[in-house]
Amino acid sequence: GVCLGAQLAADVLGGPVTRNRQQEIGWFDVSLTAAGQQSSLFREFPDRFLAFHWHGDTFAIPPGAIRLASSEACENQAFQYQDRVVGLQFHWDYSLAGVQRMVQHCGHELVAGPTIQHARELLAAPERLERTQELLDQLLDAIAIAGQIIVGQELGATRPDAAFAASVRMIGLSVAVGAGFALVFLGLGDVIP
Repeated sequence: GVCLGAQLAADVLGGPVTRNRQQEIGWFDVSLTAAGQQSSLFREFPDRFLAFHWHGDTFAIPPGAIRLASSEACENQAFQYQDRVVGLQFHWDYSLAGVQRMVQHCGHELVAGPTIQHARELLAAPERLERTQELLDQLLDAIAIAGQIIVGQELGATRPDAAFAASVRMIGLSVAVGAGFALVFLGLGDVIP
């Protein structure tokens, strides 16, 4: 799950959702934890990367889950539960139009604060969105391959298929499924008309 999707997944798994100590709105760095750096899903990622954020709530890491990433403003930016659930508090799923809609419909939340950027900063440098899309594609590929390995082990297959990974990535930004993994995007930027 992403943002609200991650919060819902964490809550179902026993990680309560609470107000974050401060709102986090804008482009801020996320850092992988040591566990995130070793994770089969994130081991090929940079240890630190830029991501888009728009949240005031956060999740606790569910019992039995592993914290994969954090930021200065939000300790729990990503988690993995067993080989089936991944939660991301940050966004790699936004388009420029999505950010513009958030500013248009939720701009009242852009009040002065250390982790709240002005609308100009949110909309500047659209190449950031291209980079986050690349990171999202990379994650979807990793999920697809991990899912195929799980199914393959159950069926006796010996290697993941790149075409399967690419087909999962092409599903787009609504739902990507890889043999038990489901990445569901529930950020407001995707649903605001």
